[in-house]
Amino acid sequence: METPKKTNKRLNQIKRGLTEFSILTIINSGEYLFYAESIRERLEETGFSTPKGTLYPALRKLMCEKIIGQYYDESDLGTPRKHYFLTEKGKSLYTELDQYWKEINKTLERLKKPTDW
Repeated sequence: METPKKTNKRLNQIKRGLTEFSILTIINSGEYLFYAESIRERLEETGFSTPKGTLYPALRKLMCEKIIGQYYDESDLGTPRKHYFLTEKGKSLYTELDQYWKEINKTLERLKKPTDW
């Protein structure tokens, strides 16, 4: 049996691998305008907490790849906030990743079922 520390390491690897897809999923949800802190809070709510040291580089990478875009929202309440949105390339990528994720889930469910060898 694995130690809890080893299990946590494995789970963290899975979470790291899903960071970009999680970010795209949040931005795609279209509930409201997303800025970095709201994305981090949303991840935290779901148990998919992501440290700022992981989130901000992921956002920069997605920006450099033109998967997400940004704009500043001027506010009377203080400094402008940088909001993120999916570009056309990002929407296409999100659709592709979402479909792939569904296929992974189907495959795992099939693998759980006993088969006759």
